[in-house]
Amino acid sequence: MWYSTICAIAKNETPFLEEWARFHLSTGFEHIFVYDNGSDVPVSSVLAEFIRAGLVTVMAGLRAFFPY
Repeated sequence: MWYSTICAIAKNETPFLEEWARFHLSTGFEHIFVYDNGSDVPVSSVLAEFIRAGLVTVMAGLRAFFPY
């Protein structure tokens, strides 16, 4: 269980995601949940290092269920 987490939705934020995650983790957040809303470059590939470290969880966003 984490004391302080973030939940966010992202789509095509590849240039900013890694810096954004590093910043928030450095300020005391313990875990980040990100919904990937159909990014051209999957969020899971951009944040793979953080996922392997157990710091980030990436889930499919609404676009996966409602593509229209």
